[in-house]
Amino acid sequence: MDLPPERLAGGSTVGGALSTGASGPRRLQRGGIRDLVLGATVVLADGTVASSGGKVVKNVAGYDLAKLLTGAYGTLGVVVRAAFRLHPARPGRAFVVATGPLADVAARARDVIASQLAPAAVEIDRPAGSDVAEVAVLLEGTGNAVGQRAAAAAEVLGGRVQDEPPGWWAALPGATRAEAVGTYAKATATLTGVARLLAAARDAEQRYGVGVALRGTAAGVLHTMVTGSPEATAFAVGHLRGATPSPREGTVTVLRASREVRAALDAWGPVGGLDLMRAVKQQLDPGRNLAPGRFVGGI
Repeated sequence: MDLPPERLAGGSTVGGALSTGASGPRRLQRGGIRDLVLGATVVLADGTVASSGGKVVKNVAGYDLAKLLTGAYGTLGVVVRAAFRLHPARPGRAFVVATGPLADVAARARDVIASQLAPAAVEIDRPAGSDVAEVAVLLEGTGNAVGQRAAAAAEVLGGRVQDEPPGWWAALPGATRAEAVGTYAKATATLTGVARLLAAARDAEQRYGVGVALRGTAAGVLHTMVTGSPEATAFAVGHLRGATPSPREGTVTVLRASREVRAALDAWGPVGGLDLMRAVKQQLDPGRNLAPGRFVGGI
């Protein structure tokens, strides 16, 4: 599932990865964990054991349980078993790395994604306070084809080919002790919206005196660490949310923050389909026994 190494080291479980919708760099080529899960067995709030694609009971008829519970943060059921689509490990790999101004890096990363090079991952790292970012492309395959594709990617990026990933690869911002004091969020954007998100991070720093680090896939799932006072952090998160015209085109969800920061902002922000989410919660957990109030809209 290509999860961040610090989550694995911290004891992340398969059920936990499903419940939080976790993913890593290869999400670009292989999809997120929601795309890889084929089925799941879950225990519902009333004790019913149900399996997607198998046992059908009144409360869950018509739902793809595995996908429904992915990213629901344990508010709909407890995952006890899951089956996944597997991909073969490819023996050859190469990385291509380049650095440049924020807008240029976003554009070059977009060019690689749109090319015929079939990258396994295209990641961007923008440290807090920086006017530049680094992009790293992972090419996987067999034989000489990997080297040829890496050379072509280096030409597109204006970068260099190397055997190992950059030090920040696959790690979440805040993974080191020096970075860990701050508010951790996950930002999503369209392929073209990544450039706006990078620009919004720099603008938020200049306006509110905060630090905003961004790291993740150039296809539009970026992990964010904001450092600053609770009030300034709330303004910065709101500014990042303003970079996406609508919830369909991007979101910024606060996943870890102090009580003071949480009191100053809405951790989830605008979300589409909230009435439908509440209806599903009512059907699967009418007594609100599973993680009440943990999810968006107090679900």
